[in-house]
Formats: sequence, C-alpha cells, structure tokens
Amino acid sequence: MNRDKKRGQDVRAPFSRRQEQVKLKQQEPDHKIRSAYVSFMLLLAAGGMELCWLYAVAAFFMTITNSAPFPYIQAVGAFWLAAVLTLMTRGLGWRVFQTLLLHLAGLAVAVLRILYVFFVHGTAPFFDKVWLLGVFGNPKKPMETFILFVVIIFSAAFYFAGVALIRRPNVYLSITRRLDLGIGIFILLLLVNAGIGPSNPAAMFFLFPFFFFSMLALALARNRGEGKKEYLPGQRWVGLVLTFSIAVLIFAVGAILLFLPYLTVAAETGLTLLKWVFTPFFYSFLLPILKFMFGARPVRSIPETGDFSDDSSVLMPDSVPESFWGEIFAKLLGLGISGLVGIVLLIAAGWGIRCLFRWLLSRTPKSREHRDFWKQVVLWFAAVRRCRERLLSFIRKIAAYSAPEGSEAVRMYKRLLTWGRSCGFPCLLFETPQEYGLRLGSYFPAVKAEIELIISIFNREIYGGIPMDERQSASLRRARQKFSNPLLWFLRFMPKGPIN
Repeated sequence: MNRDKKRGQDVRAPFSRRQEQVKLKQQEPDHKIRSAYVSFMLLLAAGGMELCWLYAVAAFFMTITNSAPFPYIQAVGAFWLAAVLTLMTRGLGWRVFQTLLLHLAGLAVAVLRILYVFFVHGTAPFFDKVWLLGVFGNPKKPMETFILFVVIIFSAAFYFAGVALIRRPNVYLSITRRLDLGIGIFILLLLVNAGIGPSNPAAMFFLFPFFFFSMLALALARNRGEGKKEYLPGQRWVGLVLTFSIAVLIFAVGAILLFLPYLTVAAETGLTLLKWVFTPFFYSFLLPILKFMFGARPVRSIPETGDFSDDSSVLMPDSVPESFWGEIFAKLLGLGISGLVGIVLLIAAGWGIRCLFRWLLSRTPKSREHRDFWKQVVLWFAAVRRCRERLLSFIRKIAAYSAPEGSEAVRMYKRLLTWGRSCGFPCLLFETPQEYGLRLGSYFPAVKAEIELIISIFNREIYGGIPMDERQSASLRRARQKFSNPLLWFLRFMPKGPIN
C-alpha cells in the first residue's frame, strides 16, 4: 500500500510542477503589465515634480519683469516632447549625431512655439516668417531684450529637464534628491516673496501639486523595492546629530537677533575703551620701532647739472650698443617660440576635432533589456486599458447595486450573493439558488435560518409568481439587520465547515 501511495505521489509530482509552470506563464503578462503601469505612473509623478518647481521659477522671473505669464501648456508640451524623443532614441543604437540632430529639431520646435504664443498671441500663422522677423529683427528696449532672453532660456530649460528626466533613473534615492532640490527652490522663492520680491502667487499655487506628485513618486518608488528601510552602517546617529546641530544653530541665531542692540552697545563701548588704552602705547613705543624697521631710506637728490662724476656712490652702467646679430637672434627666437606655440595649438585643435567627430559618429549602446520604446508603449496602453476596464466594472457594480430592482426579495438575494462572494464562497454557475443556500448555510450555521428564508421567498416570488406579504417583508428586514450585525463581520472569515 505504501508503494502504491509513493507511486501515486511520483505520478502526481510532474503534473503539479507542470501546473505551476503553466500558472507562472499565465501570470507573467499580468506582472509585466503591472510593472509597466507602476513605471508609467512613476514617470508621470516624477515629471510633475520637475514641472512644478521649474514653472514656479519661470513665473517668478516673469513677475519681476512685469510681463505676461509664461505659456504653461507649451512648457508642458516642450517637457514631454523631450521625454518622448529621449525614450524613442534610447537603446536603439543610433549614432550620436543623429540623436543630437533629432533633439536640436525638437528644441527648435519647442522654443519657437513658446515664443510664438508669448509674443504673437495667435495674431499671425505659426509657419509665417513675419512674426519671427518681428520678434528678432525689430529694435527693442533693454527690458524687452531681457524678457526675450529669459523666455528662450526657460524654454530650453523645460526641454532639457524632460531629457534629464528620462536619462536619470527613477529610483528612490534619485527622487528624494529631486524632492530636496524642489523644496529648497520653493523655500527660496517664498523667502524672496516675503522679503524684497514682488508677489508671486505661482509659488504657492504649485507648492501643493509639487508635494502631491512627490509623495506619489516616493510611494511608487518604495513599492518597487528600491528604498532602503534601515540605517546604513555607522550612520544611525547622523539624523540625531544633525537635528541637534540645527536646533543649536537656530537657538544661537535667535539669541543673537534678540540681544543684537545690547551687543552693539557693548561693542562700541569696548572699542572706545581699547582706543583710550592703546593709543598712548602705540604712539610712544610701537610707532617709532615700526618706522625704524620698515621706514623708507632717505633718497639722495639728483643734481641740477646732472653730473655724477663727483659722487662716488652712484654707479652708472656701461652703455652697450645692440649688435646686428643680436637683433636677428631675438627675432628668430620670437618666431621660433610663436611657431612652436602655433604647432602645439594646431595639434591640440586637430586632436580635439578628431575626438569630436569620433564621438559624433559613435553609436549609442543597444539595450539588452526590454527597453524598446514601442514595446513600452504597448505595455503602457495595456495597463491603461486594464485600468479602464476595472474602472468601468466598478462603475457597473455601483450602478447595479444602486439601481432600483423589481422587488425587495431580488435585492436581498443579490446582497446574499455579494456577501457569500466576499466570504470566499461564490455561487457556482451550475448551482440553483436552493443548492447555493444549502451550501452557504452549512458553512455558516449562525445565519442558516436567514439564508433559507431569503432563498425561500426569492424562489416563491421568481419561480412561483407568488408576491410576498407584509409578514415576509418584515422577516426579510430582520434578516437584513442580522446580516448587518458587526459581530457577524468577524464570523464570516471563520466558517465552521459544512455540517454533515
């Protein structure tokens, strides 16, 4: 008998392993779609972080120049255009100059579109050269030139921020660094606004979306398992020391600001006392010593006749006339040094041009992982489609639950089906209501009578065509109250098993 049992286990083992392999293969597409959905949401959240603080800085400069607001839609478009182009070219093995030309074309489109919206306001066609000549050709005041320069700089900044978003790994540590940078920029903007700067409502308007996108990005990055939840070795007390240092610094600054008038008076009094004590000592003792040690020696005056023959202390150098060969040697030496420097510069320029062309003609590395842009897009669309299907299914369930039914017996039976499904015992396709009620009542004897009552009234009304009376309606209401009992909520997770 033991041999038969072992033989049966040996036969079932390969079959169970095959079932597990089939189940893993079925779960693999779901895992890919779920991973693509998380990466897509993480990319959107990280991009939202960058856009918030960058646009707050651009709005601040537009405010201090007293000009029109920076085009928000076009700035977002430039940012995501750069991100999409970087995704398209990453891992394809293109040459560097091809990638640069593509990004230069994208940068030109983004900058020209922002200039068109900012200066022209749609009064002329975009592909007309008249507005471009008007923006760059007409003479402008210094402030208008500065505004044009600021708009171009921030247009390029939005584009390069999109490129950096894709090139930078969206891991937990990177997102925390960008969060720190954004918080520092917002604090600086708020301090400037509160101090000497003009009112800039964009800083406060984009502060709350910045924290929303930041928290979402941090949560998604941590859920991907990229965040470290323990302290690094030897760094456990760093946070405590930094907190104590900051507290001491804040206390010292506050104390200095509080006692600043008294400290100023004490400093002036000490300076006066020091002058009263040190001045006699300086003029009577130190000053003569310093004059003797470092003072200038007396200079003999030049005689009016210019004759130094009687003065033996003056030595005149012999006048040596420059020779012809000396001049030629000096010129040849200067030409040689200039030629040597020119040759060195030519060699350096040639080597630099060679390295530049070698870099431009080199290929970007091909990715061995599944980083192809179109495959990623397909996974993203699959994730969006799955989210859409789940949302529609949820809406249908809510609509079906809230829609008025024909009778109270039908509504109560649907609630019983929902309750049984949440307990882990859904109604099978081949089961009749009576069979399902018997099976559910065998697992939950505490509500067996109520289950049988609901099934009986439902069968009488649906299949028998006998409407329920007031007594049965009251019984259904009591059964519904018992199903809504909070104590039964814990009992539903602990079924006692079928009763034989």
